[in-house]
Amino acid sequence: MIYYINKHFQERILKLILSLSLFCFVFFAKGQTDTIYISYSNEVKEFFSLATSKALSQGILTKELKRKQPATIKFNSLIANARIRLKGDWTDHIKKDKWSFRVELERGNLYYVRKFSLQFPETRGGENESVFHEVLISEGILTTDYRFVHLVVNDKYWGVFAFEEHFDELLIENNKRIGGPILKFDEEGFWECQMMTKIQGENKCYEYPIFDAARVKVFNKKKILKDSVSQILFLKSRSILEQWQRGEVNKENIDLDKFARYYALCDVFQFYHGLQWHNQRFYYRTIN
Repeated sequence: MIYYINKHFQERILKLILSLSLFCFVFFAKGQTDTIYISYSNEVKEFFSLATSKALSQGILTKELKRKQPATIKFNSLIANARIRLKGDWTDHIKKDKWSFRVELERGNLYYVRKFSLQFPETRGGENESVFHEVLISEGILTTDYRFVHLVVNDKYWGVFAFEEHFDELLIENNKRIGGPILKFDEEGFWECQMMTKIQGENKCYEYPIFDAARVKVFNKKKILKDSVSQILFLKSRSILEQWQRGEVNKENIDLDKFARYYALCDVFQFYHGLQWHNQRFYYRTIN
C-alpha cells in the first residue's frame, strides 16, 4: 500500500509518541499499576497444564485446548465468578507455569469491560503497544482499552501482564460510537492449514484459497440474532465485507481516511500483527 502522510500529521504523531512514551516510563518507574487476582481449582490448573504441554509439543494452541474453565476474579472491591480459557494461537502465549488468558466475567466489570485478555506484553508491542493505542484514540480510530496490570494467579505473582478489552457492545459504548455489529473473517481454515504445515513440515497454505473461503462472522452472535434490527445491520455489513473480500471495494462503504491513518500508524510503529486478515476486526458504523 502507498500512502501519503503530510508534514503536520507526521510532526503531531511524533510529538504525541514522545510524550506518551515519557508518560509510560514514569508510570512504570513508579509502579502505578493495578493488580488482578485469579483463582481456580486444582482440576482447572491440571487442565491448563496438560493443554499448554500439548500446545508446546504441536506448536499451536488449537481450538480444543481453549475450553472455558470456572474461576474467580478479584479486583479492588470486585469479587466475581468468571469463565476463563487459554488465549492466543502461537506458543509465545505460553511460558513455564504461566500463560495468557481470555476472561469473561459473569457479573460486574473491570475498567468498564466484561470480556478481556491478559497476555504477556511481548506478544504484542511491549510497552510501546499502549502508546500505539493512545495514538489510535487521538486519531479517532476505534480501538480496545489497553493497559498494564500486575497479575496474581492462585496466590502466585505472575508479573506484569497486558490487559486488553475484547470485542462486544461495551467497546462501542465506551468509545461513544453508534451501536453497530463488529465483524471478522473466520480464521479456522487458516489455523487448520498452519497445523497441517506443522505436521507435514511443508507449508502449502498458499495453494489454498483460505481467505477467499473464510466466512464473515459477527461477535455476540446470539444477541444479534435475537433482535430484528441487529439482524438487518449484520446482514448489510456482512454483504459489504464480502464485497471487500472479493476485491470489490466501494469507497462509499469504507472509511478510507481511517484505514489510511491506521495502516500508516502500523507502519510507523512497525506493528503488523493487526494488518493480517485473520487478525482484523471491522465495525459497521450505521450513521455517517
